[in-house]
Amino acid sequence: MNIDIDGAPLIGALSEHLGVSFAANVIGYTLGPLMEREAAGIALHGRTRTDLAPLSIQRFDNPKEGTTL
Repeated sequence: MNIDIDGAPLIGALSEHLGVSFAANVIGYTLGPLMEREAAGIALHGRTRTDLAPLSIQRFDNPKEGTTL
């Protein structure tokens, strides 16, 4: 079961709500701890330890550009 169009995890901040982040994936046993640590970093510090832009929900903003993983 995919969680979104391309099956890749989603992680990021809700720009409308300061300090609110999200993380969703279907590989919870292996990616769960990493995703939650990075989501906490977004919520608490506004950043992640690594560039997770390819996993952002913004990758769906312009599907014609093919900005998926």
